[in-house]
Amino acid sequence: MRSNLLVGVCLSALCAMGIARAEDVHDLSSVETVTVTAPGETRHVQSINDATMQEAGTAASPLQVISQLPSVNFLASDPYGADEFGVRISMRGFNQNQLGFTLDDVPLGDMTYGNWNGLHISRAIINENVGRAAISQGTGALGTASNSNLGGTLQFYSLDPSEKPGVRADQSFGSYNQLRSYARLDSGRLPSGTKVTLSAVYENSDKWKGGGNIAQPLYQVNGKIIQNVGQEGTLSAFLNYSDRTESENESLSHEYINKLGYNWDYIGDWSKSVRSAFAAEADQAYGVRNYPVSAVNSIGGSASNRGSAIYYGGSGLRKDTLGGVTYKTPLANDLDLKTTIYGHRDDGVGLWFAPSAFFNNPVTNQPLLQVNGSPILLRTSEYGLTRDGALSSLTYNTGAHTIEGGFWMEKEYFDLARRLYATSPASPIYDVGEWPTNPWLTQWAYHFNTSVFQVYLQDAYKITDTLTLTAGAKTINTWTTGKLAQWSLASGNYAQGSLYAGDKFLPQIGFNQKIFGRDEIFADVAKNMRAFVAGGPGFTTSPWGTSQANFDNYVKGSIKPETSWSEEIGYRFNHDPTTAEVSVFHTNFSHRLLSASPGGVSIATGAANILTNVGGVTSDGVDVAVTNKLPYHLSWYNGATWNRSTYDKNVVVSGQFYGTKGKITYDTPKYLFKTDLAWHDDGFFAHIGGQYTGKRFYTYTDDNYASAYFITNLGVGYVLDELGPLHESRIQLNVYNLFDKKYVSAFTNADMSDPTGQKADLLLGAPRTIMGSISVKW
Repeated sequence: MRSNLLVGVCLSALCAMGIARAEDVHDLSSVETVTVTAPGETRHVQSINDATMQEAGTAASPLQVISQLPSVNFLASDPYGADEFGVRISMRGFNQNQLGFTLDDVPLGDMTYGNWNGLHISRAIINENVGRAAISQGTGALGTASNSNLGGTLQFYSLDPSEKPGVRADQSFGSYNQLRSYARLDSGRLPSGTKVTLSAVYENSDKWKGGGNIAQPLYQVNGKIIQNVGQEGTLSAFLNYSDRTESENESLSHEYINKLGYNWDYIGDWSKSVRSAFAAEADQAYGVRNYPVSAVNSIGGSASNRGSAIYYGGSGLRKDTLGGVTYKTPLANDLDLKTTIYGHRDDGVGLWFAPSAFFNNPVTNQPLLQVNGSPILLRTSEYGLTRDGALSSLTYNTGAHTIEGGFWMEKEYFDLARRLYATSPASPIYDVGEWPTNPWLTQWAYHFNTSVFQVYLQDAYKITDTLTLTAGAKTINTWTTGKLAQWSLASGNYAQGSLYAGDKFLPQIGFNQKIFGRDEIFADVAKNMRAFVAGGPGFTTSPWGTSQANFDNYVKGSIKPETSWSEEIGYRFNHDPTTAEVSVFHTNFSHRLLSASPGGVSIATGAANILTNVGGVTSDGVDVAVTNKLPYHLSWYNGATWNRSTYDKNVVVSGQFYGTKGKITYDTPKYLFKTDLAWHDDGFFAHIGGQYTGKRFYTYTDDNYASAYFITNLGVGYVLDELGPLHESRIQLNVYNLFDKKYVSAFTNADMSDPTGQKADLLLGAPRTIMGSISVKW
């Protein structure tokens, strides 16, 4: 299951499917309420509530639960979702960095690893504190604070403090030494009208494979306060802190998997890693193969392909503080104001131990070989991000018209560096869970300064009691300047300068027609744009990852930001015992960016690769979601997606022609199917379900792929309403990958071609994993 998050795909998520329009979620009376429609929406919008997510297991990411919805392809390389490096989500042919994400309206950026403009939801908030999540698989809400949402949005909302004082405590245990402890304290409504909640979680689990230090500790603290202001105003604020260590899984190739085994990973053995690095030197210089793991000697390709098989380890360390304050009040009988200000600080480092022979000396441009007598270097990617922003909206309701307008502005300061740290033949010096100091060499260090400004205006016109028309537009502007702070080569080898990405008119139009009393026809069209990504050499989607001359000649003033035009029409069916929704969609994705030969340079020139517009992608598809209430307290959910996304043009990369026109896009399954059978009766619940993911290509030429797979998940539990001073006591068991299926989960890179299966771009899915949990409230 693309979701490795374990837990249960039990998924009450669909098992109990609190799926509804965001504003309707609170009308759901219990987790037994099942609906797959969003009444009144002109767009394809669905939501899940906190009861649904809790049944999925206390360690379950909200993304795990959302993965049950049509078009959502979520993958992770470990069962608990602890390795953010191995988590991916895509929808309708758009990858994670082309989607938009928010928490309590605060932008999370594109949630990618090493995020330059936000952070992942797993660090932004404790899982148990997510109150609901709303997803738009096609076009996001016009006012969403995002400059990356080409293909849809995910909006998360935190639980409010309770009206009554109380304490909640959860404890879970699971496979691979998993331990998760969660506690929450609610003040209840105080005499001043104030409500406060404070919660914390500690989690740790080992990777499901690998050697050495494979622990993954996580510490999080969340606080939220709500205060009435005047007769009708509300002031709310939250402050969240996260400190996590991710022990990463090694990327494998098909050849690695076949020759080294499914459980192959970073070895965590320094002595063996050193011997392997010396062997890689000899292999690279003389063609002599003498690796300490004999099977590596038979791996084909270059010396780096063999030497890359045996690595000591890799990890990601992150510390985040995120806060926001929101004020809501009516200004007049029909006029409402909502304003949010927020701030975010992130410090992070990605660690990777690799043979020094794979790095070049910045002076001689020859392989480094040994540094201080050791054949291994610690390479890091180091991050520092500070964001401050504000968003505000006014809503005016005249009866027939609901007019809304607003703005979003953000200032970002992003520091990014690539550094090398020396090790010794006797020890790595630095642990994979340690923040390194005193680098041996800074390859490069950048400082990026980004300003974002967005304005929107829309009108929902209720023409009749059954027909609503929505129309609006937004303008979005992003200005980014990249400057070198440190460099190891001549400064001309790196790009510096400013880029602007903007569009003055991004329209969105839709309608909703009620028919037959409770059924609906809906449709919408929208245009969206994605800003350029800040980054340095090696960050392939960044315009600054090239030389100054190439930046000046081929990038600045030449490349265009990516845009999309999305169209959708659907039908909602609401007649007990069945709810269903069918949606047909078409998308044109234009100005796709790829590191390629500029302007399709011929093979003879062999020009260097530069981030270039290389055409577009055309997507067509159908979503179907159906829930049936059955006798004996059963409900059965089924969701299916057919999607065909293909490249519109061929490309030239490194002077080599590649016939990509008409090929299925990277990491986009043509078929997705989700099913879940749920039973609820007198406090007992049980679920069994699964997800089918079709074949996915990891090359642009479709010459190699990950095979289709089906993962089955199981969940059982019991909820006791009252037990002495306790109320809503819960015990449950979740089993992920019930039949222990072996499969490829996420991809780490996209390659132009890999017919022999030698590119190490594959992360493998976790085996059967069991987690039990107990939760009490008093």
